[in-house]
Amino acid sequence: MNMSDKGMINKGNKHENKRARGMKGERLAADYLRSEGYEIIMRNYRCPIGEIDLIARQGGNLLVFVEVRSRWTGNFGSPEQSISDRKKIN
Repeated sequence: MNMSDKGMINKGNKHENKRARGMKGERLAADYLRSEGYEIIMRNYRCPIGEIDLIARQGGNLLVFVEVRSRWTGNFGSPEQSISDRKKIN
């Protein structure tokens, strides 16, 4: 899902640092998932092969692993284009 297409993200303050923007994007993603009936069961889960931003549950049995990518402009491609092959495999 590209949340900017839904008008949910605005450019904000140009001076916000990258981490603050990332945290804002994760918060917006979690809020959106909750509004769609998902339960957020973990944030920023870390393991030996990496980190996943959100783990959500829907309907008791379905687990959803969410990689959040925040883009404030289209200058560097879409959020989907920023996910590396390694991240997609893991």
